[in-house]
Amino acid sequence: MAEDLTVKQLRFAKWYLTYKKSLRYILISFLVVINVSLWALALYQFIFYISTTEAHEQMLKELTKERIDYLAMHKLFAPHDIVINKYMVVYNEGTGYDLVADIENSNQNWRVRQLAYYFMWSEGQSEEKTTFLLPNSNKLIFTFERNLDSKPNNLELIFSDVRWRRVREDRKLLEILPQIKVRDIALQYVVPEKELIALPKITWTVDNQSVYSFWQVNFVVVLYSGNKISGINVFPAKELIAGQEREVEFRWLNPPKSDAIEILLEINVFDSSMFMPAT
Repeated sequence: MAEDLTVKQLRFAKWYLTYKKSLRYILISFLVVINVSLWALALYQFIFYISTTEAHEQMLKELTKERIDYLAMHKLFAPHDIVINKYMVVYNEGTGYDLVADIENSNQNWRVRQLAYYFMWSEGQSEEKTTFLLPNSNKLIFTFERNLDSKPNNLELIFSDVRWRRVREDRKLLEILPQIKVRDIALQYVVPEKELIALPKITWTVDNQSVYSFWQVNFVVVLYSGNKISGINVFPAKELIAGQEREVEFRWLNPPKSDAIEILLEINVFDSSMFMPAT
């Protein structure tokens, strides 16, 4: 076997045998250094973890802590309150006092599904009534007080129940209202047979250009003397048919003096019970 070894291999073997102990020492020293370094690194990581545990736990608490101010969010997206623009006390000789308020819903995306209200004054209050309020709209609400001996003082309007509803896909229902037109408003006096007294009659034409029919629509009749309301009343008209144009007649016994008449259409297009079924 020795004859097969080259001179170079013999020299390497001699060198290895000479420095075998030194090489073993170097290898052991290297492994010791590696081992010590790993233990030192592990110790450093442990000390670092212990020293930062409190800060880490605090960070986790901050991440999981409720940060959203839901009260502020609610106020931001909630509807604005109904605005009372003005009060009016209208006196009609022979019939008493009408208490009127002009209210406004300035919200584009909110309607009042049901609004319960009553008037209050120093000497008493009216009965509670209910109505509705469409988005971005004004409305006259009123009550007739026939038993008051004198003009009510310190008049207030109290909303006892306001039920808001957000307007979403059903917004298109508002497009119905401009399609129902009121025109040709007139005040006439008629004398029935065998009567000597001429009775006042307010007439107007309603033109339903929409494709919807209604069981009933309300017309608020407002009389003006100058720029002030001198009288107010409401007339419910039955069955307004799609495409129908007809004359409406309202006889008002002893109406107050006026120089202008306004007819306000009142339909809650969000109330499905108002619509007649399609034929």
